Amino acid sequence: SHFVLALPYPNPFNSKVNLNFNLSQTDQIRIDIYDMAGRKVSSLTNAIYSTGEHLISWDASEMPSGSYIIQAAHQRGVSNRQVLLVR
Repeated sequence: SHFVLALPYPNPFNSKVNLNFNLSQTDQIRIDIYDMAGRKVSSLTNAIYSTGEHLISWDASEMPSGSYIIQAAHQRGVSNRQVLLVR
């Protein structure tokens, strides 16, 4: 795959979680956060990224504790990662 979404860290986290992704070619990347009921609670990015490594952080300090799904959509599909926010 030309898109690799690394495991989010730290996980569990208490306010901010880091997302690394690597691209082998330029692509449009959209990263959204969903709660376990399937509601979108945040949109982190929807932009063109160049080849290489990228880091995006989600500041969840206003969100309630619980599990969330990080969904990264790209030209060839979607990658999902689950994270646990603990206060």
